[in-house]
Amino acid sequence: MLHTSETIPAEKIDLHRHVEGSVVIDALTYLAEKYGVPFTETTICRMNKNYESDDTRGSLEKFIDKLSTRWMKLLLAKIMVNTPDAALAKKVVAECVHDFYDLMVANASNIEGLKVMNILFSPRNLAVDGDLSVEKIQEYLQKKDAKKDLIDEEKKVYNDWIHHCDAKKGLSWTEYIKVVGESRKKLSKEYGMQLLITASFRRDMDSDFLRQSTYHLEKIGDELQYLFGKEYFDIVDICGLESLPQYKLWKYMRFYRQMDKRIIPISGHVAELNDKEYLMANQNLTAAVRDKPTWEYNYPFRILAHAVGIAGKNVTTQRIRDDFAKKSEIRGTIIALNASSNEATTVVNSALTHPLALQSFELFLKNQRPVNGNGHRKPLSLNTVVTSDDPNAFSKIPVMSLQNEFDLHERAFQQFTASVPKFRGAQFSEYKAYLDQHTQELTERLISTIRSMRIQSNYQTREKMIQMSRITLTQRAVV
Repeated sequence: MLHTSETIPAEKIDLHRHVEGSVVIDALTYLAEKYGVPFTETTICRMNKNYESDDTRGSLEKFIDKLSTRWMKLLLAKIMVNTPDAALAKKVVAECVHDFYDLMVANASNIEGLKVMNILFSPRNLAVDGDLSVEKIQEYLQKKDAKKDLIDEEKKVYNDWIHHCDAKKGLSWTEYIKVVGESRKKLSKEYGMQLLITASFRRDMDSDFLRQSTYHLEKIGDELQYLFGKEYFDIVDICGLESLPQYKLWKYMRFYRQMDKRIIPISGHVAELNDKEYLMANQNLTAAVRDKPTWEYNYPFRILAHAVGIAGKNVTTQRIRDDFAKKSEIRGTIIALNASSNEATTVVNSALTHPLALQSFELFLKNQRPVNGNGHRKPLSLNTVVTSDDPNAFSKIPVMSLQNEFDLHERAFQQFTASVPKFRGAQFSEYKAYLDQHTQELTERLISTIRSMRIQSNYQTREKMIQMSRITLTQRAVV
């Protein structure tokens, strides 16, 4: 739990950071050397070129393809191809994944001095029953764009992986979650940092991972509930909700209902389209779990990332927006602001005019008088916190540490107050002091909620096991 005796500066709390976009190239080449499968000079040059290239702007898919996950897949495939013994290969892969996270957390601790960090990772990205599988690799090699970008070394490794594939050599998605969870426990102690783990599933998972079969959904839910109860992760997240057609959205609603049923915290990646489409999708997802609340402030999202559409000015959605703002404030839903990455992927035109930031500034300046004489400010209508997202993934923007994000936030504040006569002369230090306190309060509430839900979820699991044992005993008695 956070120490409440002293306010932790908001730039020391990062509640939305993807591991795939946080590891520098040098870390990957170090891992390759350590595990005896070094990349050639050509590959290292290509890796650097990909990170330095700026053609990812405007295309989220191209951006994702250039993240370090691709190179980790290549490294793990090399390890598995070069290690004949399946048990040893699995062990080495687990060690490599742990080191991967160790390097990322060490960087965040040593360079930024973070006290709290919520790490988002995809359990399927590096799992042999997920993206690192024969089917996924074959699909990748067949893509026209991928073929152009692949070099001979990559093609050889991936083809070797296809022809000598042994799923027992790699980690399944559940084993991958365990490895990350075990790393979290060790790294938290080593670096004196509160680490939260979010298991993030991408929008394409519905084809094989969110089948309409109730049995399959139940199986996923039971496995996730077990892993959540054992503290291997803290939150389940799904990316790309706002871009789904309605028939797919309903599948995700079923998945959210399963998580709600098992009392597992949920977060979402949303709002990269216009206001109305986003907000209506959000309302639909809210309705999916509203009928039978299972905890005090039942709500599908504990954290919303990139929620740009919430701050729009579209009159037709004002009622929906106000309703959402009210509920998010009451329920403590955290809105993660990622200004630099939103600009880099053209979600917003400029980080300095990010709608979430501007709305937060405006609401604070309008409501900055103390309430009840106790010195506390009125709460913002949106629980916005500044986060880094993918701090090492964009080339033409300097390394996006959380501190850099706050420097950008200050520039945006100054530009905003200078453009509005009634707010001229306002000091960023006052807003920053409020943001520090507000971010810590939201973080403490989030951690407390996760712990409370874990207790309830574990109790529910025990009750299920007792019930199942009674059913089994009854069946035996009948026989």
